[in-house]
Amino acid sequence: MTIEAKNLLKVYGKRKVVNDVDVNVQRGEVVGLLGPNGAGKTTTFYMVVGLVKPNKGSIWLDGKNISKAPMFKRSRLGLGYLPQEASVFRKLTVEQNILAIWQLRGGAPNLNLKDKIEFSIRKGERTWWRRNRYEKLYNDFLNDVKADFEYQKEVEALPVITTNPKEPIKYPQDKLFYISKIVELIGLNYEQHQELAYNFLIEYGKFYNLGKKKKFEELLSSLWKIKRDEIFDKFKTSSEKATKIDLIKSIINYLDINSDIFNSIEQIPEIENINQFIEYINQLEKTYWSHRKEFFLNKADELTRFDILKADKLKPEATNLLLESKFMDNEIKSVIESLDWTKSQSQSFQLEDLLDEFNISHIRNSKGSDLSGGERRRVEIARAVSNKPSFLLLDEPFAGIDPIAVSGIKDMIFLLKNRNIGVLITDHNVRETLKIIDRGYILSDGKIIVQGTREELATSDVARKHYLGEDFTL
Repeated sequence: MTIEAKNLLKVYGKRKVVNDVDVNVQRGEVVGLLGPNGAGKTTTFYMVVGLVKPNKGSIWLDGKNISKAPMFKRSRLGLGYLPQEASVFRKLTVEQNILAIWQLRGGAPNLNLKDKIEFSIRKGERTWWRRNRYEKLYNDFLNDVKADFEYQKEVEALPVITTNPKEPIKYPQDKLFYISKIVELIGLNYEQHQELAYNFLIEYGKFYNLGKKKKFEELLSSLWKIKRDEIFDKFKTSSEKATKIDLIKSIINYLDINSDIFNSIEQIPEIENINQFIEYINQLEKTYWSHRKEFFLNKADELTRFDILKADKLKPEATNLLLESKFMDNEIKSVIESLDWTKSQSQSFQLEDLLDEFNISHIRNSKGSDLSGGERRRVEIARAVSNKPSFLLLDEPFAGIDPIAVSGIKDMIFLLKNRNIGVLITDHNVRETLKIIDRGYILSDGKIIVQGTREELATSDVARKHYLGEDFTL
């Protein structure tokens, strides 16, 4: 699916502000529309979205000419738009900002079979730290929640973390406490890994929102790899069957997939190297999910099926097994297709999906007037995505926010790409824009002077002469 602008011409007075411009964007790619002030990029942008009528040329969406379609009809066809100016409803909460859009449409968008599968997989994109045993620690860490009163003595006993005052961290001792508890749940000795935790927290303040989440999850992944390798070393050197069975059970317990099917383990696998060991762990999950599939298909209670599809505590690999690859046969397709999702259920699921994916769950009850620039932008992007656009046009998304918040907005744009949304972006922050686009166009005096990938644009002599400057580097 493609959005195309062909031979666009816009004349004001005697001046050709846009002169024979061709632009196209595929779904799932990020394209930049760049150029100096007065180059015609904003006018081109407005003609694509429908704010300005071209004197000549046409706009095509998936092979359909939408040149005469008003802006609201383009929106219904899948073309979204986020203006540079603040558009959040200041007197409404974050949650109400999204619900208000659906109310105007008569409810949240309908979910077809493909939507349900993609939605369910996205809901299942939680790794082990989102399972029952780790979830509260994980959420409290990321949401800057102080440890419960009963644990305050343990928190106070931990060393004080000295962080950079320019990059403050809320409740660093409490965060250290959460890490120590996760380490203990994994089965590692915290004292042996406390330096890793200290160093992580010192660096943690440098990141913003989704960047923090990503770095925290990288830390947790590294801790699991340490534990996995530790179990493998014991497994490899042990000759006792009972010891090996205990080690296998410790993996099952760690993965939090305890089930009756694992109560009796008779056969000990032949494992010679770490790759075989990792494959065996994957097989444990596959066995678990084959039983989960059978339960899913034979369970009469539809609400239980909804719970499985929501998959709040499932690994992405496991959810993919259930819904996308190994188990996505006609039988389970028909079950998913037949689920009668009510409007209220569909709306509730989609709302939680947006709040969680765009990292705004913790501010869901905050009013628009109380949001920072970066938070406001995230809410506006989430609200724009709530209508399930195929393409989203972002006008100066980095304007009016501080440098740290820019990192969070870049994360948002990558999320849009992962949702298979095509993004056309125009912004004066050329360096940050070039870092996130797949390709782009540079306009000057109303004409495209160069186009290509970000690397091609950054090294183009023509781009340097007319726009970037001779000393420009990415």
